[in-house]
Amino acid sequence: VDQIIDAMPIADFTMLISKFLALLIIYSVLIVMLIFCGVVIQAAHGYTNFELPLYFGTMFTATMSVMTLFTFLSVFIQVMVNNKFLGYAVVVGFFVVTLVFSAIGLEHPLFQFGGAELGTYSDMNVYGHFVTPFAWMDVYWFGFGGLLFAVAVFFSVRGTESVIDIRWKAGKLRLNRTLLTFGLSALVIFLFSGFFIFYNTNLVNVYSNSDEDKKFQAEYEKTFKKFEFLNQPKIVESNLKIEIYPSSRDYVAEGYYWLKNKSTESIADVHIQYNPDKEYKIDYMKFDRESVVKERFDKFGYYIYALTP
Repeated sequence: VDQIIDAMPIADFTMLISKFLALLIIYSVLIVMLIFCGVVIQAAHGYTNFELPLYFGTMFTATMSVMTLFTFLSVFIQVMVNNKFLGYAVVVGFFVVTLVFSAIGLEHPLFQFGGAELGTYSDMNVYGHFVTPFAWMDVYWFGFGGLLFAVAVFFSVRGTESVIDIRWKAGKLRLNRTLLTFGLSALVIFLFSGFFIFYNTNLVNVYSNSDEDKKFQAEYEKTFKKFEFLNQPKIVESNLKIEIYPSSRDYVAEGYYWLKNKSTESIADVHIQYNPDKEYKIDYMKFDRESVVKERFDKFGYYIYALTP
């Protein structure tokens, strides 16, 4: 049957895209069934506040995008190896390789296939600022997926010849303007979005992987281990005024903490730990008496104040 279909005047792109779209339809039906089952379970437990727009919005963005990307990958692998069971094994091997990437420190989102995350939902600002990076990561990986699909069309098997050399020669014959435009467009989207993501992740912001975070934590503990049992005043009362601005991911906090020495020893120095994240800005911090910075550790946001009696 396959040879009869291959002999028909149907473009290779049309044959692959039809299979691809059929899989997407199956995914859509399964997602709708999952949502329906979830609503039934909620109703069985007495919960009636069904947030259907949220269910459909989340499932048909975060979940559907990952499934679509792995469909791009699977179609590419199946075409290249031209063996169903070997293709399954290669896909499983790809999953293993992605885990190895994380283990050796390649945790950057640009190396994590389909690693776009929509973030945590909240009633205050829905998905908030997570939507923008999620969209850019999806654009990046969909560009890569489109490139894989173009290569799959180029090397697709037609007829009984499955040798890669013959498929290469046949591919050059089917390399028309449409396929070339599609492939180059996917490549441009992939590269441009990748540069944009790298610029914002590594240059505009500070990026660190898990190894660097562990190194920072170890250095912090070694530096301040000597202060572990240092006598310090305790917070007994606080009064804070906090203004939250969800749309701009910002907040302003102002107020005071009442510190009390609950020990019998006198305390001359007060240790203050600020948030070391560069996004936090401290306008001022003062005591109810004269004080000077005795020692500072800017890297860790740790300051020691000497109080005037």
